[in-house]
Amino acid sequence: MIIDLKQLRLQPQQGEQFSFVEFYPDELVQGLGARFADPVRVDIEVVFTGQIYVGTGRVITKLIVPCSRCLEPSLIEVSEELSITIIDAGSRKPEEFKDDVLVAEQGEVDIEPAVIEAIFSAIPLSPLCNSECQGLCPGCGVNKNMEACRCSEENIDPRWEALKKLTREGGEHIGSS
Repeated sequence: MIIDLKQLRLQPQQGEQFSFVEFYPDELVQGLGARFADPVRVDIEVVFTGQIYVGTGRVITKLIVPCSRCLEPSLIEVSEELSITIIDAGSRKPEEFKDDVLVAEQGEVDIEPAVIEAIFSAIPLSPLCNSECQGLCPGCGVNKNMEACRCSEENIDPRWEALKKLTREGGEHIGSS
């Protein structure tokens, strides 16, 4: 996603709109078990202040990610703000800025690193297919959203088995009358 800044350099304090629609490879988000459901759309306005370029806009796409409870595919709609600062190569040092800065070479800048960062920041740490998801049974592995669990309610952790011997069948304690 290359932005040509040459026209803006001639018109300080003027803004220019840029729009991109690109298909990103699923390999970009594959490490998260995700894949793209839609192309990535970027709408951004860039203004030249006389010294730096300031860009504000939005990144929009859809991702399919596994639900963190039931592992079923769930759709995540990404609509993240994009805010970037661009400097010309050699004009100022990027270290002078608090935020990340993109460096323009020969009047052009690639905003793709900022777009990818916006996409990754929009992916929740624990995505859910819905807020009522019951997840998988830890015993039998069945998806509890689709069918009832086949585990018996009497499953007792073997570490607590010795305590079971201290009570009788009806819940009466040994030695009580």
